[in-house]
Amino acid sequence: MLSKLLLVFSMIALLSVGICSAQGAVPPQEPESSMLLSSIHMWKGERLLRAGDMEEATAHFLMASRYLRASPEPHFALAGVYVRSSFMDAFLEFATGVKLLLSDFLYQSLLVSNLVIILLMAIGLTIYAGAAIVVAKHARTVWHSVMITLSSSLRGWYLKAIVIGCIFSFFVILSGRSLIGVATWTLVVGIALCWRFASSGERRVLVGLIVFLALFGFLLDAATRVLSTQHPDSPVRLAALVGRIDDQTLEDSIDNVEASSRFDPISEFMRGLLALKNERYGQAVERFNIASKFTPHNPAILNNLGVAFHGLEQHDQAVAKFRQALRFGPREALIHYNYAQTLNGLLQYDLAQEELAKASTLDFDLTRSLVIQKGAPKLVPMNLQTRILWRLALDQDNKTATISYNPLESGPAGIAVLIALTASLLVLMRRAKVPARCDVCCTTVQSQIARRRRKENLCPACHRIKETGTTNESVEKGLERRLRTKNIHEAIKRIILGLVVPGSAHYLSGKRSRGLALAFLIFTFLIIAAGGGTIIKPIPSLGTHPLSGWSLPVFVVIYALYCWRSSVIAIRSVQET
Repeated sequence: MLSKLLLVFSMIALLSVGICSAQGAVPPQEPESSMLLSSIHMWKGERLLRAGDMEEATAHFLMASRYLRASPEPHFALAGVYVRSSFMDAFLEFATGVKLLLSDFLYQSLLVSNLVIILLMAIGLTIYAGAAIVVAKHARTVWHSVMITLSSSLRGWYLKAIVIGCIFSFFVILSGRSLIGVATWTLVVGIALCWRFASSGERRVLVGLIVFLALFGFLLDAATRVLSTQHPDSPVRLAALVGRIDDQTLEDSIDNVEASSRFDPISEFMRGLLALKNERYGQAVERFNIASKFTPHNPAILNNLGVAFHGLEQHDQAVAKFRQALRFGPREALIHYNYAQTLNGLLQYDLAQEELAKASTLDFDLTRSLVIQKGAPKLVPMNLQTRILWRLALDQDNKTATISYNPLESGPAGIAVLIALTASLLVLMRRAKVPARCDVCCTTVQSQIARRRRKENLCPACHRIKETGTTNESVEKGLERRLRTKNIHEAIKRIILGLVVPGSAHYLSGKRSRGLALAFLIFTFLIIAAGGGTIIKPIPSLGTHPLSGWSLPVFVVIYALYCWRSSVIAIRSVQET
């Protein structure tokens, strides 16, 4: 029951870390200084909140939300303020923040990128730990099997030391002198050596490591596409930031992208938005026409073409583009609003009023903020939709960041050598002799197992007790003390191993699935705590939510509960055996 509660609590905390990991990014909708002004208000609000001035803090948080309508950060801050007075208001603000958090590409990509890299690292560590436990468990058996199989002339310690040194040097050379490369070589060779002595459940764990190594390249390639969304020069990241950073920074970033890659329609789209912002409508039409080649039915591009034609006072073409945009995006309030303004320019007031009512129905706050703005009503361009950005982000041609890494780190030649070495060891171990076990303590001994036993098999410790005993009673007492001491040592060993390698105590007690699951959770929270809450950090801003303040205490609590439960399982399993 406690393990289930620990599992549920861990999953809830992991989901909270994933959701909160994107809260540090602050994406303004209005250009130029919106991001800076909102961050300043957030910073002031947090300082006033710590000082106990609730009203002034609330005012600053509300001001920050006005500068950045699509930012969830002010809503989370308001939820923290309202929770002291009205639970319902706090819940509504928190729900609004979560909605905005999960609906924006920049937040989504930050959240998914963090989860991908955390889960990939946790899965790898779990599989490596499981395979290491199996290999270490059968290391003594393999050693005795090799010793009784080799001739007596090859059992000298000098020759053993030379052979071990050569093998280790061979691993280091082929693995690029990295720890993970040496660990991978050691585990794969260990799998070949202990495969004969492993149970069916242990063999599944060993096969899991082999499958992970075979699929690691594909998994890393897919993960790289997601991670590239947070690359500074990623076109899809720049597209998500259009209108949120100043023009010069955006133009410089686009120039860097175009200088380092071939033609990119996203860059053309962003240059079109910059042209609209600077009222270069003819250039905007050219840019959006080029961008429309990769997605001709995109409502954002069609809307922006309508805005450009409206700026050129070509209202008929603008109306045609808005109608075409509404055909593919009928629930976009911004398109209805722009269409209504164009109809007003054509003196079609009744139809314009209908479109404005539709826009208000779809998004009342957006329509109200556009209608009451100072000066003459202006048409508003649109950015690419989130689903379009994700499709582009997962496209092979738009993978900005590349990670050429393999856990073997030895290239094709090294992998071929490893496969040949593993196959040879598997064949040799099939012909190796199987060591016997002690009849008293079940420890493997350096003698061959026989079908017809002519004498009893005893380990050196049990044999010494039997030889030094004077009576049968003294021999039995000595063997009982030997078993009690061995059980105590085994319990201590399992407790220590469970503390060092998460899940090992459950694994050695026969609960392999639960042990692997606990190892995965512990490794996940260890990575989160070591990274200060997030591996990939959000966009720098003045208003931040450092997760390191609570991710470490959460890990400590979870690990403390795990250690207590692991120790109980280790002691209970030894008593039962």
